[in-house]
Amino acid sequence: MSVDHFNSYAAFDASVIALLGQAESSIRIFDVDLTIGPLASARAAEMMATMLHRNARAEVTVLLHQSRHMVTECPRLVTLYQRRTHQIQILQTSPRHQEFLQPFMLVDGEHLVTRFHADHPRGKLCLDDPAEAVPFQLRFDELREAATPVPGLAMLNI
Repeated sequence: MSVDHFNSYAAFDASVIALLGQAESSIRIFDVDLTIGPLASARAAEMMATMLHRNARAEVTVLLHQSRHMVTECPRLVTLYQRRTHQIQILQTSPRHQEFLQPFMLVDGEHLVTRFHADHPRGKLCLDDPAEAVPFQLRFDELREAATPVPGLAMLNI
């Protein structure tokens, strides 16, 4: 178990990349809109693609309050989605959940990176800590339950 706190966007980006390197079977991402962080980068897309290729049962689920940035500015993530629709879900949260503003990423149910608020870089990286991940998994499940497919994303796959 390890917990590392960070106070900068660069440290957040490094934490996300470190966490992607741990992924073996599942990546669960909640973010307001993916405007902050490295998930649109070639490296992040490659790391997710590698996990999905290595494990046919692996899955990535992305929950967003707003999807416009992802659809227009994250072509690598959209392309990965188009190639792996059987392993990737990209969903938009319900309007009733718009007040939740603590972005996080869960990996394999035991690793976590979170920023304490979407407007600030301060957060923490937790490795090998399933107990710390449980509340975030519960929140993710709650958000996912009421989420809907991102408008227009399915059309891109035609």
